[in-house]
Formats: sequence, C-alpha cells, structure tokens
Amino acid sequence: MNDDSPTRVHRSWGWYDSLDRGEYFRIRRIVVNPRGLLSPRTNNHRTRRWIVVQGTAKVRVGERTMTLQDDESVLIPHRERYGLANVGPNPLEIIEIQVGWHPREDDVAWLEDGYGSD
Repeated sequence: MNDDSPTRVHRSWGWYDSLDRGEYFRIRRIVVNPRGLLSPRTNNHRTRRWIVVQGTAKVRVGERTMTLQDDESVLIPHRERYGLANVGPNPLEIIEIQVGWHPREDDVAWLEDGYGSD
C-alpha cells in the first residue's frame, strides 16, 4: 500500500480499513453501524466477495436478497447490482475482497443514493 493514503476511511454508515492492495486486488475490513447501509451500486471491472466476520447483513445481489451471519459469504460478480444493510443491533463487520483489472473507486456506478455517494 502507498504510505500517503489513509488506512481508515470514515463514512456516514461506519468505516473501513484498507488492509492490502495490489494492481488487481484490494482487501478491506468494513464495519457498518446498526441500521447503516451501503447504497445500491455496480462495478464494471471488479468482482467482490463479502465475508461476514460478525453481525447480521441483509444483502441484495441482482434480484436475490439474502441474510448473512457470522462466517457466511457472498460473491458479487462485476456488473451486478448490489447493496447491503446492517439489520442487527450491533456493528456489522465484514471482510471485502475485490478482484479485477480496475480495483479503484472510479469503477463504482451509483444506482440510488441514501448517503451522498459513500
């Protein structure tokens, strides 16, 4: 990782730590506050895998909606609509692995904006 980029990034829904990154991947620890949500979006050039470390997440991928708990995961293919809500009473902690030829934030296409594109 570059030393000039912040490790922890705060958002209205919680925060994330950038754990590692390379030319074709990123790994993040994401913590979502109770009742927090990540607004629906897509990525054109990268896939994501979310692994729940602790908490309860309601996840939508395409037309599927599922509830994930500790040690459960979901694969989010590129160009698929996805979003997440913390439906539990405690912070939701997930590990996110992004893989693709363009793992940068300018790859995000926002579909609905509950928090001002964050």
